[in-house]
Amino acid sequence: MLVLDEDFAEVIGALIGDGCLCKFLSKSEGDIWRYVVLFTGSWNNDHEYYEEWIRPIIYKKFGITGYIYHRKDDDTVRYFIQSERVVKFFHEFGLPLGAKGENLEIPSQILADDELAKACIRGIFNTDGCIYRRYGKRYSNHAKHYGGYAVIQFKMKSRHLIEEIKAILDRSGIHTTKIGEDKGCWVCRITTQEHIDLFMRLFRITHFHHVQRYIQIKQNT
Repeated sequence: MLVLDEDFAEVIGALIGDGCLCKFLSKSEGDIWRYVVLFTGSWNNDHEYYEEWIRPIIYKKFGITGYIYHRKDDDTVRYFIQSERVVKFFHEFGLPLGAKGENLEIPSQILADDELAKACIRGIFNTDGCIYRRYGKRYSNHAKHYGGYAVIQFKMKSRHLIEEIKAILDRSGIHTTKIGEDKGCWVCRITTQEHIDLFMRLFRITHFHHVQRYIQIKQNT
């Protein structure tokens, strides 16, 4: 029997960030229902994370490897898993079939457990979060970017989801900004440098692109 653990919680976070569960009727195959898990990310930034982290978890838990490919017309990576069992497993935790919409939320079983919650946030950040140099308006004799200062950002269409993310970060001792709105999305940021360092350690961020970006900003390179 499959049990919700930190690996599954991270995959659920990745699905919340850049994935979806699909069910469709295949007319070409004689009206057969097909079930698909699909992750979509940047080829340059996310390919390694799918290949080295998410795919091994899926194989370890379900014995299925899925298919990773490079879609060159938009330079994305697609991780495609065709399995009714996998789709139904994640759907049972409340992840919707089809478009995720603005009512998306973190499963209650994850919210109730601190370690599962951290793993889920790791998956969300790895796929849909970002880290960038702190910047300000360009004034005379004033650099636009602040050397060595980073910002971590979560940006979601669902206000409820961003509130859940902020609550998990807050109870983990990580100070965040107030939730703000930006072009129809809701945003929460970590701007205090010691709390950014704590976030990277405490949530064990594994995404190569984010880790390298963090190191470059801290070293001001």
